[in-house]
Amino acid sequence: MRIPTHKKKKIAGIFCVILIFIAVYTEKNKEQTIVFVHTNDTHGSVIAMDGWGGLAERATLIDSIRRAAGGNILLLDAGDWNTGQAISNYFCARPDIEAYNYMGYDAVCLGNHEFDIPQDSLRMQMELMAFPVLTSNVFVANGVRKGKALGVLYSKKKIGNQIVGMFGITTVSARVTGQYADEMIFEDEAETAELLVHSLRGAGVDVVVALVHLGMNDEGDTYTTSMELAKRVRGIDLIIDGHSHTFMKAPVVVNNTRIVSAYQNGHYIGVGKMVVKNKRLQEFDWELVPVHGVEPDYELSRTLKRWTEYARRDLNQVVGKMASCAPLFDGERNLARSGESLLGNLVADAVVWKARDLGVVADFAVINGGSMREGLPEGWVTVADVIETVPFGNEMRVVEMYGSDLLETLCGLAQVMPGNGSFPQFSKEVGVVLDTLNRHLLKFTVRGQEVNLDKVYRIVTYDYITEGRGRFKIVKERKLFDSPAGFEVAEGVMDYIHDREVVVPELDGRLRIGLQNATVDFEAKHLILQNRKEYPGGLEVRRMLGEE
Repeated sequence: MRIPTHKKKKIAGIFCVILIFIAVYTEKNKEQTIVFVHTNDTHGSVIAMDGWGGLAERATLIDSIRRAAGGNILLLDAGDWNTGQAISNYFCARPDIEAYNYMGYDAVCLGNHEFDIPQDSLRMQMELMAFPVLTSNVFVANGVRKGKALGVLYSKKKIGNQIVGMFGITTVSARVTGQYADEMIFEDEAETAELLVHSLRGAGVDVVVALVHLGMNDEGDTYTTSMELAKRVRGIDLIIDGHSHTFMKAPVVVNNTRIVSAYQNGHYIGVGKMVVKNKRLQEFDWELVPVHGVEPDYELSRTLKRWTEYARRDLNQVVGKMASCAPLFDGERNLARSGESLLGNLVADAVVWKARDLGVVADFAVINGGSMREGLPEGWVTVADVIETVPFGNEMRVVEMYGSDLLETLCGLAQVMPGNGSFPQFSKEVGVVLDTLNRHLLKFTVRGQEVNLDKVYRIVTYDYITEGRGRFKIVKERKLFDSPAGFEVAEGVMDYIHDREVVVPELDGRLRIGLQNATVDFEAKHLILQNRKEYPGGLEVRRMLGEE
């Protein structure tokens, strides 16, 4: 029996399709090695410090890894490129972004410190980036883009015979800690991740990578860590984490999901290798590689030098002298987040001094330990030193509160665990004893006197605190009066140092850590109102500030 010619052609066509399908299927099911490199919490670390980090040095390492891998790697960042060295802050991270473009990053997600800057500034940064910014759970709250993702929901990249799908999750807590985060809508981390995993798997991706800025430290009952995300959402092959600045010796494995993180400030890069077959992870190797004593990339060094030379004239101006250093860290322990600190004392004393120098009669100053990012050195102090110490550009505010509300605020701050950015620091007029073990306030005095619950106290603090961010919600709810003090924190610190011949940092016992006596119920005893007078309405402060 002869087969008609047109049927022969049809059969041949079907056979070709089958052969193509078999070839594609066979290719897809071959083993594929995927090399990935990642960073997080780099915080404007443009220049190497004491031989550690540096963007040009990082570029050298990444280029050598890319060459060894045959030119195709995944290069990712888990957020917080903002708020760090003065050169980065001065130019709103443009040197960092130019370097990231040069190194060929594939994607980044947003950290909470990306909301230290206004939305317009963040958009400018994103427009300069030659790679996607994954904002899978961050949406615009207002304006013409209301309800739309701030960046892109997900991204895909083909490596060999495998398609890698990527999405980005930012901690919902950023809406409280970020100064400009109220311009955004943050969707639930786990619910968003589950939706994205389902969508990417449905679109045929072979490997799912989550770039997350969540961290590994539990910050409360409603806080989602990267481990919690992996526990609640199946189907993620790799989580690249940021936020907690975790130094990891080995990956954490939860529900077959590998979790890795690369410490902080660009001191290390994470380097890993995945072997994938049949959409399953067959092998996984990973290590931290130190960016230490590395020869900087020549071309990128030249590019960054233009930025540093442009800013050098302003940033290298000397503002004064320190008799000794005021460190922020003792090893890994952040001193301003765990007790009285030389640096916290200096900054708090500086801002209340500056307010009084402008004519504002204030009782004391309170700041949060997380507002300081570097210590001040012994010897001559430059503008750059101060900007790196207090990099957020916080506006100083004068706020008035009844003594009872002030005391309740302090009782709330006693609940803050050491290490949290909301841990308080005070000027020298205050005496505080905190029981950080049982989380109680044991003592609070102003100029040696117990707080008068019915008196209105005038406090110098940051806009971050008066807006109720971090653990300061009660300040926003209970403040009677709130007005700009007329300067930013960095300006106050610079003027304070400049005003003195030599600044001598010292500890004086204003903030002590103690244990509660079982017979003392300080909070209950003091939260009883006496004879509250009518609030004067802040008229005196308005007159001082020239508003009346």
